[in-house]
Amino acid sequence: MSTRVDIDRVSRLIVEAAAEEIMPRYTKLAAGDVREKGPGDLVTVADEAMEHRLTALLQDLLPGSAVVGEEAAARDGAVLRRLATDEPVWIIDPVDGTSNFAQAKGDFGVMVALVVGGRGVAGWIYDPVGGRMATAELGAGAWLNGKRLSVAAAPEIRRSSAEPYWPGSMATRNWGVGCSSAASGSAHSRAVAVPPRNTCASPAARCISRYSRS
Repeated sequence: MSTRVDIDRVSRLIVEAAAEEIMPRYTKLAAGDVREKGPGDLVTVADEAMEHRLTALLQDLLPGSAVVGEEAAARDGAVLRRLATDEPVWIIDPVDGTSNFAQAKGDFGVMVALVVGGRGVAGWIYDPVGGRMATAELGAGAWLNGKRLSVAAAPEIRRSSAEPYWPGSMATRNWGVGCSSAASGSAHSRAVAVPPRNTCASPAARCISRYSRS
């Protein structure tokens, strides 16, 4: 079975579904339209409607594919077993940032990824408020509204040091080449070399991040 999909066609499906299922509800949710599916974990009627719509659209687009939606998995954890197969699986986060959406804040989006044999092969992140669509495809790179994305070169940290207010064992630790201890009196920089946080929490975001390097 072919697992190749038309990236732009999927983008259009997401945009059209968001225009019908998400944006008409934005800033217009009633009290009964929002509930907790877990402590501090909100779900709205827009989440459920968007996931239901995309599930049907994406399975029609790629016959034989399965879907793992955030809301379906929350109702039934067995849904996650679909990821253990070699068949193509769509992973859907219908409204990433539900809390913001429920509070009529603009920082939310739709995330979709296509995974085959446990490997992400394509991803989409759509901002319905700003009208921005980021896509990535294995072997084809990452794009934002049709413009090729690339990852900026990491800045070189030439010299850095631990600060005096750190615990003694940490303040005297050598954190890397060119780093010196504040205890030695050579605190020539306030920068501290630390590993970056990985903010790519979803398969779609990981696809965008990974393939923007290609």
